[in-house]
Amino acid sequence: TEGEVSWAASGLHGIWRADLEIATEIHGALKNLLFIDIKQGEKHVVGKIDSIAMDQKFVESTNGWWSGQLMYDVANIEFAPANEDERVSLGSVSVNSKLQDFDLASWQALFEWGNSHFIVVDGTLPSSLGNSRAATQIFETMNLGAGNMGLSILNLSYGPPGRQEFKMGGLNLTMNYDNGARPGTYSFQLDWRGLEQTDGDIPSAYFTHTGALKIHLEQFPLRQILTSVLRETENLNPPVDPADSDFNAPLQLMALPMINANQTRLRLEELMLRSSIAALPASGNLSAEKDSALGAVGNARLELAGLDKLIAVAALQAMSNEDAAKQLALLTFAKGLGRPEVGTEGELVYIYDVVLPADGIIMINEIPLDLL
Repeated sequence: TEGEVSWAASGLHGIWRADLEIATEIHGALKNLLFIDIKQGEKHVVGKIDSIAMDQKFVESTNGWWSGQLMYDVANIEFAPANEDERVSLGSVSVNSKLQDFDLASWQALFEWGNSHFIVVDGTLPSSLGNSRAATQIFETMNLGAGNMGLSILNLSYGPPGRQEFKMGGLNLTMNYDNGARPGTYSFQLDWRGLEQTDGDIPSAYFTHTGALKIHLEQFPLRQILTSVLRETENLNPPVDPADSDFNAPLQLMALPMINANQTRLRLEELMLRSSIAALPASGNLSAEKDSALGAVGNARLELAGLDKLIAVAALQAMSNEDAAKQLALLTFAKGLGRPEVGTEGELVYIYDVVLPADGIIMINEIPLDLL
């Protein structure tokens, strides 16, 4: 494929560390990027970006660890491949990250080890990781520090000219970790709005146009689990790829005792799914407990608003759709199981208090699930 990329730059400068293979510092912008496809001497503009702004700086401490942050902002993106109807446009994409006391040298060594074992031959990856002793030693002593990463997308649309098959008003993704809080704490947050799909199989009544998810993990031994994976890969003869189904059983045997020993806790701080006529907020907690029947104890609370409207939609569709008839049965069952209350905005909501006790018999609104 022959093509051209052109841009206008302003004040682009930085520092490249060849030993780490990373730009420890970069500042500046690229403007008016054009992507041109050349076929049989004819030029076709297949994409453009109004601007890319870059601001990245990491500083090395005396112990060799690195701290700093990066911010990349991309504005007004459009891609339209030649001779194809699909067009993708984005109002903006922003990426930001902040790291504290991260061992870039060890990360580079781990990256080089991965490259040496994942060389593509004839378009395929090798069947195993090979000797993982070096990777295990690097990962065991590597300082991960703490950090957060964020991604923000605005006004994404996809489809042929004049028709949007898919669009989204906005999406925000945030991840945080603190390896100093041994064995580790991790947070994940996602929210989206203005999600639409014209040709989707999911009716608008069920389609989650707006949603949010926020999860927090405490005392989660991620490093221990990953290290055990590498050790197990090394000890197996012949070596087995961790992605292989034969590896799942021993991995579970290793991971579950570590999770129980560290009393890992999962907190569902927020779950919100909202369609055009219904809304489902939820929250809950789950804690590892080795003496419990299912290995964990916890509770959750769900509220479902608009259930009667969903039932009405499903009943109308059930006349000609077998899947809708199954949905109708499920929704009717959910209505009978729920506890009706008046919501904060005066609407009727159905409450589901879920409890997972030590005996493993899940309760929904004080009714044992095994009796339903």
